[in-house]
Amino acid sequence: MKLKPVEDMAISTVALMLREGFSTGEMLMALSVAKEYAKEVPVVIESNPDNRQIAG
Repeated sequence: MKLKPVEDMAISTVALMLREGFSTGEMLMALSVAKEYAKEVPVVIESNPDNRQIAG
């Protein structure tokens, strides 16, 4: 199953937090803050199937 980059990042983040010993409450708080912050920051995730250099 192919995951979107955002889903892959979310899974990696939670796995890292679990490994580092974050409690469930700490994880929920951190992810909640990140979600609110993400609403304010424009993020563009481009697909690059040809492995071309993306300017920027």
